[in-house]
Amino acid sequence: MFFILTVCYAQKDDVKNLSAFSLLYKMQGGGSNNQCKFPAIQVIGVSYVYTNECMNYWTASIFLPREEIHKTDTICVGSLRKASIDSIIQLIQQVPDTVTYATNTTISSGVIQYLTIETDSIERRFVLHNADHPVADKIVAILNSNLPADKPKCDFLIWNK
Repeated sequence: MFFILTVCYAQKDDVKNLSAFSLLYKMQGGGSNNQCKFPAIQVIGVSYVYTNECMNYWTASIFLPREEIHKTDTICVGSLRKASIDSIIQLIQQVPDTVTYATNTTISSGVIQYLTIETDSIERRFVLHNADHPVADKIVAILNSNLPADKPKCDFLIWNK
C-alpha cells in the first residue's frame, strides 16, 4: 500500500490566500496489496475530494479487467477548515530535512507512504515503507478530522493492519 501526500502552499507563514493551498494524499498497496483500492484525498484551496483508487497502473487481474481495478470511486466532497490548513503548515515547518526515508524491512507487502509538502519557502518529501512519521501521522489525523463522521477514515495505521 502506498501513501502519497502532497501539500503545496504559495504564501510564506500565512494562509490568507487559501486558493494557493493544495494537498494530495494517496495510499497504494505493495506486494499482495497492489491491486487494492485505497483512500486518496485531493485538496485545492479549501475544497477536497475523497476517493478510493488503485495506484498500481501496471497491474491487471485474472478476476477484474484493468479498467475496473483502476476505476476511481468518489467517497465524498467537502471543505477543510482554515485552522486545519494552518496546522498542516505549522507541522511541516517542524521537519528539518528535505527528504525523510524510513522502512520496516520485516514487512514485504503492506504500504509505502509518499508525502510531499511544498510552500514558497519549504519543500519536504517523505518516503515511508511500512513505516510512519510523527508529522505525517498528525497531518493524516487533521485530514480525518475534516471528513464526515459516517465516512471511512484515511489512515496508514488502519490500513497497515
